[in-house]
Amino acid sequence: MTKNRAQLLFGLPPNFYKRRKLLLDIADGVLSKISPKIIFRRALPELDWSSFEKIAVFSIGKAAKEMAHVISSQLPRKPDIILLADRGHPLPTKEGLARTQKIISAARSLGERDLAIVLISGGGSSMFVSPISGISLKDKIRTTAMLLRCGAT
Repeated sequence: MTKNRAQLLFGLPPNFYKRRKLLLDIADGVLSKISPKIIFRRALPELDWSSFEKIAVFSIGKAAKEMAHVISSQLPRKPDIILLADRGHPLPTKEGLARTQKIISAARSLGERDLAIVLISGGGSSMFVSPISGISLKDKIRTTAMLLRCGAT
C-alpha cells in the first residue's frame, strides 16, 4: 500500500530498517482496513430507490474517486450525477474552485424527489473551496499556506 516503501527502506542500517519496516507494516495494515471498499460495504440503507427521480453522488477529498466508485457500484441504478472535488491539496486551486462551483450548482438543481449522497474524506477542506464574498482564492491560498507553515493540518 505504501507506494514508496522500497525508497523508505533503502540503505538503512539493519536496526533502523527493522523498525521502519514494522512501522510501515502497521500503517499499511491500518490503511487496508479503512479503505472505502471496506468502510462502504453494505453502507446504503434499505430505500425505495424507485421513489427518487435523480440520484446524485458528490464526493469530496483525497479519496473522492474511490469513494464515488464504491458507492456507485452499490446503487441499484447508475447515478444521474457524479461530481468530484478531488483537486487542490494541500493548497486550494482554481480547478478545485471550479469543481466546487459545479457541485454547488448541481446540488441546487436537485428537487425534493431527488437523492444526494455526499461523501467527504481527508483533504476536503482545501479541495471543496468557495471563499465568501470579499475573500479571493488568492487570499484563501495565502492563508492556508501560512497555517500549514505554522503546523496546522
